[in-house]
Amino acid sequence: MTSFDDVFGVGIVAEEEHLTLEALVLSIQVALQNSMAESDVSQKELAQRLCVSPARVSQILKCHGSNLTLRTVAKVAHALGEDFEMVSKSELKRLRKPRPHRDRSFGKSLADRTALVGWRDESANENRYPSPMAA
Repeated sequence: MTSFDDVFGVGIVAEEEHLTLEALVLSIQVALQNSMAESDVSQKELAQRLCVSPARVSQILKCHGSNLTLRTVAKVAHALGEDFEMVSKSELKRLRKPRPHRDRSFGKSLADRTALVGWRDESANENRYPSPMAA
């Protein structure tokens, strides 16, 4: 008989770990492929730079990325003239977050701030045209 942890605990954790691993591998493969596209480097040319077969490059870039180690990623990045850095998603969100603009005129009164930009109050009912226009 299986316990509650066997059904809902350990299995879920193992599946989450597997999904995290697959997401990381996919992210690396996409980054490598984007770098290849930007550098206009084909799989065949990359294989020559790495001194491996084109089949090995295809294996690195294919769906499951078997044997994709950090050393392999570093070798491919070096062959492409790239320098990759691993950044967590939380760090990436923090880096993408816009920094608030500091308003240096915070202590000034509204009149002082509006005088600086030449703002004047105009009524919405003010008619600036000299006379009505007819078609």
